[in-house]
Amino acid sequence: MTYPGEIEICDDVNERTTHLIIGKEEQPLLCPLTKKLFESIARHLFIISARWIDDCLNENQLLNEDIYEMRGDLPYGEYHDGMKRSRLLKHTKLFENCQFFILCDHCQNCMVSYFFTITFLTNQSLLLFSSRNTN
Repeated sequence: MTYPGEIEICDDVNERTTHLIIGKEEQPLLCPLTKKLFESIARHLFIISARWIDDCLNENQLLNEDIYEMRGDLPYGEYHDGMKRSRLLKHTKLFENCQFFILCDHCQNCMVSYFFTITFLTNQSLLLFSSRNTN
C-alpha cells in the first residue's frame, strides 16, 4: 500500500524495505523473535518502535531513529543491541564463520526455515547439524 510522499507499507521484508516497525512492545525496546525480525537483521535495517512514527507525526518532522531502535529481544529480556550492531556493520556477513547445532528435535523445521532465509539474504552458506540420529 502506497501513501502520499511515497511512503510504502508492505507485508514482507524486501529489497525496498528500510525500517521494520515494532507495533507492540511488552517491554520497552524489546521485541519478539520473528521471521521478519531475522530478515530485517540480515538486511541491516532499522528495527524501531512504533513510537517513532507517533513522535514524528507529533513533531511534524522526521526524527532520528536511534533512540527508538530495538535493543534486544523478549525471550531473553535483555538489551544486547544486536539489531543496531547489524545495521552499523553492513560490511560484515551475519553469522560469518558460524556453525549451528540444533538440539531441539521439535523446533528443527522452524529453525531450518529461519536459517534458509538468512542464507538466502546474506548470500553465504550455513552448516546445520541435527541432533537426530541419522543412522
